[in-house]
Amino acid sequence: MNAFRSTLGDSLSLYFSNGSKFRGTRDTVMYYASKFRDSLSKVEIKMDAWVPLHTEDKNEDWVSVWYTEIDTYKTGKVDSAYYQDDNMLDKNRKIVFSDSHKRVLK
Repeated sequence: MNAFRSTLGDSLSLYFSNGSKFRGTRDTVMYYASKFRDSLSKVEIKMDAWVPLHTEDKNEDWVSVWYTEIDTYKTGKVDSAYYQDDNMLDKNRKIVFSDSHKRVLK
């Protein structure tokens, strides 16, 4: 979780794959992320690709990532999904906006 925390800006906006949205501070994100992570016994991420992007017209830096995430819950349930996230970075290279898309794997 500390590695995840270090990638986030002081405040950020998140658009989740289920349609929900969040706007708030890094500390609030970490609070909720930690609560969710506590329900899991294992998280495995298999990164497929990442692409850095720069928009000339708005002078913004983005990173798009594609990965598989396999979550094992403490109950034994296993969920897996394929994700594509678009992440906007601030001048310190921290994520300040993320838009996530999910395809559930069977």
